[in-house]
Amino acid sequence: MSEHESWRSSGLQAWKTRVRSLAGEASEAYLQQVDDPAQLTLAAYADVRMQRWSDGRVLAIGDCAHAMSPQLGQGANMALIDAAALADALGNAGDQH
Repeated sequence: MSEHESWRSSGLQAWKTRVRSLAGEASEAYLQQVDDPAQLTLAAYADVRMQRWSDGRVLAIGDCAHAMSPQLGQGANMALIDAAALADALGNAGDQH
């Protein structure tokens, strides 16, 4: 049985108890609004890993290098981190061709 199927069979109150154990009082206002499992959506994630990061002078960075599920909101953050790491690496490399 998948984790999602297990959650569905355990019921909404069991889920709310789990959320409370993780988030404490901060979750209560949210949990009071949820009275039907249909109000919740399953979010599935997939990791993307490249086997090669470069081909000659072409380098993969950003979403093409490590795609993120859009609901995570991390694509821009990762692109900025990639750009900073690339600038640092190029700065340390000097004028090597």
